[in-house]
Amino acid sequence: MKNTYVIMLFVVIMSCTSKEVNKSHIVDISSLKGIELNFIEYPIEPMLGNPYEIEYIEPYLIMDNLVDDKVLLIYNVNNDSYVNTLSVGNGPDDILFPIEIQVKDQEVYIMERQSGKCRKYLLSALLHDSVSNFKETMLSRSDRMAKTNDAYIGSGIYDSGMICIFNEESKVLKEVDIYPDYFDALKDSGRKYKLGQSRLCFNAKHNRLILAPLFLNSINIYSYQHNDLEKVDSLTIGKNLLKKRILENEGNVDIEGTDIYHCVDVCCSKDFFYVLYNGAKMEKKNDNTLMYILKLAMDGTLSKKYNVNSRIRNICVSEDDTKMYAILLNEDLDYVIAKTEL
Repeated sequence: MKNTYVIMLFVVIMSCTSKEVNKSHIVDISSLKGIELNFIEYPIEPMLGNPYEIEYIEPYLIMDNLVDDKVLLIYNVNNDSYVNTLSVGNGPDDILFPIEIQVKDQEVYIMERQSGKCRKYLLSALLHDSVSNFKETMLSRSDRMAKTNDAYIGSGIYDSGMICIFNEESKVLKEVDIYPDYFDALKDSGRKYKLGQSRLCFNAKHNRLILAPLFLNSINIYSYQHNDLEKVDSLTIGKNLLKKRILENEGNVDIEGTDIYHCVDVCCSKDFFYVLYNGAKMEKKNDNTLMYILKLAMDGTLSKKYNVNSRIRNICVSEDDTKMYAILLNEDLDYVIAKTEL
């Protein structure tokens, strides 16, 4: 009788855990219980071009917005005032598009994705369209970047991996190979980066870096200490479709329409990461209106899952986890800025 009870208890426990979440693995994200989020649009659509990056320094939204030869839009959510700043061009104060935007305290970091040139501006200066006073760092071969307390973490095609750590004087401190082992079958470094490319976000309070891949099913969190990265944990979602193809085809693999578009964007508050997750096949990703936002603790634990019925492109969050802002496509297929309460 005792053995029968133990077996029945084991079956009940397994049936409750294996369907949705098993430790750090989500089998089917659509079946996982979530909280519905509704975004409310801001009435600034006429001033928007085709934005794809958004950051938040209270009370300002900072986004790329190529309109009238200006690349940056700073919008005050409290009074609806705004500033268009930073000109496109090759002049000493100009910026080449496209750009990567990061913020830290009252500073705004703009990186040219074509060149890896990164500039640090004071938000107070940009609000007055003062663009000549900046500190420049060269993040050679970087496509994306995250700012730490005393360095830069770039992602791109490097000699020894996908991650490169630079000091503020542009010196390479270390290259880090964070590709999964099965990527050894890929001999071309460009193909490795294409398949493994990720969105980055650094949490300065906890010294944590999150990498949220576009095409791989593993979201990875790293501890950053002494100019090096140590993996803390991973959260995997669904099946790893690319792994099998990479191993079977000896590395001759490209993204196909049936592959899953996993992570779209990532941001952080003081104590949590937020991952914008698509989950649709590549051939249907642009038509997908059911997306998810995953709230992760600094150790990788899934805290909450939000369901969003919107075509979201990019997100940012307030430091106290009360407000989230997004770039999204509305029902008229216009890009808009929207807000939700968490």
